[in-house]
Amino acid sequence: MVKDKKRTFLYAAGIIILLIALTHFEMVTSLFGWLWDMALPIVVGLVLAFILDVPVSGFEKLFGKLTAKKKKKPKQKTIHTISIVLTLVCVLLVIALLFLLVIPELVRTAKSAVELIKEQWPKWLAIMESYNIDTTMIKEFLAGLDLENTVKNLLDGAGSVIGSIAGAATSTFSVISAAVIGVIIAVYVLSSRDLLKNQAKKVIYAYTDKQKGDRICYVSGLVRTAYSKFLSGQCLESILLGILIFIAFTIFRLPYAGLIGAVTAICALIPYIGALISCGLGVILCLMDSPKKALICLIVYLAVQFIETQFIYPYVVGGSVGLSPLWTLISVLVGGKLLGLMGMIFFIPLVSVIYTLVKEDTDKRLELKKKAGIKTQ
Repeated sequence: MVKDKKRTFLYAAGIIILLIALTHFEMVTSLFGWLWDMALPIVVGLVLAFILDVPVSGFEKLFGKLTAKKKKKPKQKTIHTISIVLTLVCVLLVIALLFLLVIPELVRTAKSAVELIKEQWPKWLAIMESYNIDTTMIKEFLAGLDLENTVKNLLDGAGSVIGSIAGAATSTFSVISAAVIGVIIAVYVLSSRDLLKNQAKKVIYAYTDKQKGDRICYVSGLVRTAYSKFLSGQCLESILLGILIFIAFTIFRLPYAGLIGAVTAICALIPYIGALISCGLGVILCLMDSPKKALICLIVYLAVQFIETQFIYPYVVGGSVGLSPLWTLISVLVGGKLLGLMGMIFFIPLVSVIYTLVKEDTDKRLELKKKAGIKTQ
């Protein structure tokens, strides 16, 4: 009787809150906006901590192996602090490499491409004419095209866009404070990881029974394991692929070996799509030099990617996420459609967790039916 009254009260309260929200929709949306602005630094910090925990754990394992045979081992807290510092240093180095080497090199390549195109277009037109291809429309198009101004406008446009974004970010105190506070929160979460983990367990078991608490902890561990394995494997795989592309391009004396290798390492973080982007960029850059080199670039890139996929990827990443290629491709497509680039990257381990939970539940149900003597096939 008491439970029925309590349930009726909750339903009535819910209906009243819903009616108030519908009649004061603008006030509710502004309230949620204020709450989101207030919670944004915390969300950013937790996401950063979750991602950075992967390299931190990797450094901890590395130090554990290096100090395993030593008589006087350093304290776990010291190893943990050093791992956090090294992780932050690596992140800063990657950002510096991107902004100091890769982006300026892309700008220089775009500028030098103008002269290469001017030199090579007559040769390409002559080759097309030798195969009796009508090049009249192409010549008319090139006659009215100012490559230098086109590239200059593109670079100026990109610069203005970046400048406006940077200006908007710097002019908005909330964005700066959210980013800074988010990084600080991430560092504090990483440094207090074990303490927060124990506190979270206490809260879970305090407000739920043991069975539900065990289930929540199991699913949380499954999510952490799936994402850590995927992120660590994908990062290592992308670095190896970038190095292999650089070595192969250097051996075959193809241009832009360093640039394409760096772009490949960055793009390879995006499953499936990233390799196509970097391959297409390499072919276009080599095409500006000569069609022959573009063909060699395509063959070399596909050969290196085949070797990496068949012999390196299974050992580095392998079945770390426990998904077949079909489910992996579906995860990339659905994630990209819903959340863009971030969805492509983070939907694979998410689908892996869902797949594992559904598989376990299916096997459990089939086992119960088998014990009850119910035929399933």
